[in-house]
Amino acid sequence: MDITRSSLFSTMLYCLILVALFWWGTTTGAQQWEIDATLRGDSWNILDQLGFREWRLSDISSKIIGALLMFVISFMVARLAIRNVIFLERTYMPSVLFVLLSSMFYNNEQSIAPLVATMFIVIASSMGMSSYMVKRMAIRKLFSSALYFGLALSVYPPSVYLAPFVFVIVSIFRISHIKEWIVAIVGLVLPIGLMFLVFWSFELDFQYRWSLFYEAMTINDGSTRMLRGWNLDIVQYLFIAIVVLLFMLSIIRFLRTRKSYKHRSVLCVGYFVIFSFWSVAVMLLSPARSLYMLPIVALPLSILIPIFFAASRPTFWNNALYITLLMLSIALLFL
Repeated sequence: MDITRSSLFSTMLYCLILVALFWWGTTTGAQQWEIDATLRGDSWNILDQLGFREWRLSDISSKIIGALLMFVISFMVARLAIRNVIFLERTYMPSVLFVLLSSMFYNNEQSIAPLVATMFIVIASSMGMSSYMVKRMAIRKLFSSALYFGLALSVYPPSVYLAPFVFVIVSIFRISHIKEWIVAIVGLVLPIGLMFLVFWSFELDFQYRWSLFYEAMTINDGSTRMLRGWNLDIVQYLFIAIVVLLFMLSIIRFLRTRKSYKHRSVLCVGYFVIFSFWSVAVMLLSPARSLYMLPIVALPLSILIPIFFAASRPTFWNNALYITLLMLSIALLFL
């Protein structure tokens, strides 16, 4: 029996169940983080800053929207992997893994912004990778890719530390013509410039909003203390260990089978390997470090880890590793 290869319908059913468990686990309050309110002031909320404070969501509404966003993003991640032929055979496993790897992610009102930013980053990565197929200068695709990175930054300021991936895309997938670099820079800064232009034109408190935006990029909420200090329980240790093991096995399996991949697929894998190391470093070491960045970290890992399963025959050990990851992710919600 091979539980690592599922149909689209089965994968959707698994994701719905996992998202429901995820929502239930965060609603019951079993999963709580130590958020240091003294480290972070008023949180950045773009709707608040634009004057739509009456649009604030209730706690239950924000949890439902967060769960729906996670479900949608999970299939966007699988589509991104399939379109760029990252696997030797089609698999929808990235959808399930995205939900599993985000299982330590706390779902509340503040979780919507990083989820929306993750969705924008998925679209930006897809646009950037598709530019490889353009023989001449890919002005439109690179501009769109950079624009979505800029939108991610507008919604969730800590994603500024992922902005260099606009230039990683140009370096990896393009011939790096000077015009493409200029277009990428313009696309990245345009959403930020327009946002603050709106603040200024409507005579909103520009200086206060800039201070909030800057604060969101430079002050952490203390939620990563348990990871930075390795103050974890046994379930969290095992969860991280199995993720690291599967990541390493996937890289080893890819290196052994790389001759079976097209050049574009090799570039895509290289992009996500860089993304995975960089995003983990941002979550743990950046000035705005926070566990709210977990969906961004889950993005590259949920694409790379299935390489191990898709490039090998179904075995008892493959199924055991997958089931172990599944059980540990569920245990994280309730223990």
